[in-house]
Amino acid sequence: MKKTIAILLALLLCLTSAGAWAEETDLKVTGTGIISVLADQVSVTLGATETNEDVKTAQETVNAKINAIYEALIAAGVEKKNIGTDRISINVEYSRYGDKVTGYTASNTITVQSRDIDQVGAYIDLAFEAGANTLESIDFSSSDTEQAKLDALKLAVENARGKADAIASALGMQVDNVVQVTEIGSYSYGAYASGAKMMNSRLEPADADTVLHAATLQVQAQVEIEFELIGK
Repeated sequence: MKKTIAILLALLLCLTSAGAWAEETDLKVTGTGIISVLADQVSVTLGATETNEDVKTAQETVNAKINAIYEALIAAGVEKKNIGTDRISINVEYSRYGDKVTGYTASNTITVQSRDIDQVGAYIDLAFEAGANTLESIDFSSSDTEQAKLDALKLAVENARGKADAIASALGMQVDNVVQVTEIGSYSYGAYASGAKMMNSRLEPADADTVLHAATLQVQAQVEIEFELIGK
């Protein structure tokens, strides 16, 4: 008799728990929102590299080219505050089997920032005419992405709620309350300039002028929201 009562109590507990789950449960989902904005400024990193048997000669050659590039850009109207050193390096070159030093490669890169995107292509051409032989990157950005981030966050919340509604409906339930909201983060990303010629130390500048077009940036935000679901 006692054994029978114990079994009945256990079954009753299981049924009660199952019923409670069916009436109420929590669901955690991630929402993503993306807003497109047009870039209004660009950052170009370029420079010079030289290999020579003598380390001093390699370094002096590169320094002379960088100074010439700097002066050419200043003469073209770029403000000094918008030109800065990005990276300086000297690497040892070895023979094929690595048993002998054959020379030294000196490199120096600078970053040029400008809001005049239409003029940046001409700046790149001037730099290569002055001695540049490396073009590391062309990165577009926007001076004001704060409103875009806020709009992306709103879309992320709407996206999360849409997911929660779909899941709840499939379970025969509905969304009731928001338990917790966490902002995962927001960031912007874009692409390289269309039509820009990317060069390395072994290439000569192309005859055609460099052309840059403003890129569209994507501002993305993500949130994680925990919802309370209840039975219909």
